[in-house]
Amino acid sequence: RKEMLRVDTPAETQALFALSTDQVVPTLDIQAAGPQRWVTTSELSVLSLPLAASDLAAVATANPDNSLWRLNLAVKRPRGKCKPLEVAYERADSLILDGSLLPLVTDGKAHTVYIHGNRALRPVEPGRLRLVFKCPVGTEITWTETSYLQSTHPIVAAQQVKARLAP
Repeated sequence: RKEMLRVDTPAETQALFALSTDQVVPTLDIQAAGPQRWVTTSELSVLSLPLAASDLAAVATANPDNSLWRLNLAVKRPRGKCKPLEVAYERADSLILDGSLLPLVTDGKAHTVYIHGNRALRPVEPGRLRLVFKCPVGTEITWTETSYLQSTHPIVAAQQVKARLAP
């Protein structure tokens, strides 16, 4: 068994960058079905979203202690079940780093989901965010938003403590 962690609603965050899902690359066994929409053609399908040098620079400059990926996804399966979504970072040299599993809601409605953006999911070199869907053929996927967030909760908490201690 693999353990999955899902963030329901994060504490205070600040977006370091947002990616346009218009740039999504249908990487394996998936066909475009309109703007920001795809349909799986195999039970294992992959979408990738490249990062720009400015995105990597934003992460390097902020050097966040803790970060999150925020994705807006709608998944509608024709039948059967989907396995958890595999989210990973693929370097420009095609090496796929260890990722994380994220439970999928497959009711066809848009859901904002969060997954950690630390360790191997922290973009520190050229590459792309990679989503692996393990769903029945004909599953419809809509991916409308992706952002990389820095947790500002420790900063906000420190400011509150400082304000309380001030004379």
